[in-house]
Amino acid sequence: MEVFHRGSWGTVCDDSWDLEDAQVVCRQLQCGTALSVPLPFPLRPATGPIWLDEVGCVGNETSLWECPPAEWGQKEDCVHKEDVTVLCSEYKQLRLRQEDDTRVCSGLAEVFYNGTWGSVCGDGMTGDTATVICRQLGCGDSEDYDQVATSLRPGSPFWLDNIKCGVHDEALWQCPSSPWGQNDCTNTDTAKIHCKGPMDDVISVEEQRQELQCP
Repeated sequence: MEVFHRGSWGTVCDDSWDLEDAQVVCRQLQCGTALSVPLPFPLRPATGPIWLDEVGCVGNETSLWECPPAEWGQKEDCVHKEDVTVLCSEYKQLRLRQEDDTRVCSGLAEVFYNGTWGSVCGDGMTGDTATVICRQLGCGDSEDYDQVATSLRPGSPFWLDNIKCGVHDEALWQCPSSPWGQNDCTNTDTAKIHCKGPMDDVISVEEQRQELQCP
């Protein structure tokens, strides 16, 4: 979590930080409620100033600025490994997964929401929807899609169903769908999507000429 102060972004030290402080942050960002602190996966360490320390929110404040903090400024007794991280209920992440590999452009479509990974249902899947998913992940256009059995642990939710993306949607979250978590999907309805590949691999002829210094 970072705050903008005196013309630059800086972090908040986790001294005295608790779930009440995190609730205020999630509310201020309109990201639902705080689920946990810190985040359950690694983040790249921040650089720059540490603006706040010893924040003492009660939990009913509408913004972090209403909470009693120590003075703003660099904290000599804090280092960046103590930076605050927050997981809000409205945090969402998209991935395609093949077994344990999530850095792929073909696989089971899954969404992280409300603190849990769940499947994307393939009911009503269209080529436009599959392409939005592929492009959001930097994987170009879609080639094809199918419905298969989920490999998430038993009881894992289906977060999205009946998704109707248009050609101009840039992210899955912009597309109309059934209410999150409300569907009649079964264990074998998980969307499996095949994308053409990473967009970074698509190099124009002109770019190739420049790279090779060809006339």
